Amino acid sequence: MPVLRILHLVGSAYNHFYCELSRNYAQSCLVATANPSLYDFLIAYITLDGQWRFPSSLSPEDIAVAKPMPLSDAIQFITTQNIDLIHAC
Repeated sequence: MPVLRILHLVGSAYNHFYCELSRNYAQSCLVATANPSLYDFLIAYITLDGQWRFPSSLSPEDIAVAKPMPLSDAIQFITTQNIDLIHAC
């Protein structure tokens, strides 16, 4: 069975509460479903300023160092990633 490439869409440009709620929910999901023989995860994190980041994890440190980009650049990046499924958290 091939490994599924799953994009986890996380965060919120609406307010801090929803941004953190989404991050916490997604973190739990990533831990509960971690199985490298079945899934390869990519994280798209949207911040309050409307910027998109693609951190290696949902730790505050990894989010902080991920390069911010506007939606148009994020869409271009996503289209090159061979995503099989998108999970909105």
